[in-house]
Amino acid sequence: MKYFDLPFGKNVYRLRWKRCFILLSSHLKFLLARKGNLTETSGYLSFALLLNALTLTLCVYWALFQSYVLFIEFVVVCVEAFLVIIETVFAIAAVANFSRSTDI
Repeated sequence: MKYFDLPFGKNVYRLRWKRCFILLSSHLKFLLARKGNLTETSGYLSFALLLNALTLTLCVYWALFQSYVLFIEFVVVCVEAFLVIIETVFAIAAVANFSRSTDI
């Protein structure tokens, strides 16, 4: 029986599960934000803001501790963090607009 010692990282499976979780959380974030915008309720958008905070925390973690190999990875993570910040600002504006009373 042949045995090969492949140069494979030890935490690859853990990294794959993290990526799957991030993919699912970003899909959930977009779904809730879209539903909150269509129904004009602040509850869905508030939960999407919570997921934005999680995504921004992961971007900061990747930018500080995980992008020591490639400069392009650092640039991509910074662009993602910038876009998440812009999305958060728009979501806060939408929550403020939706939670205003509509008395005429």
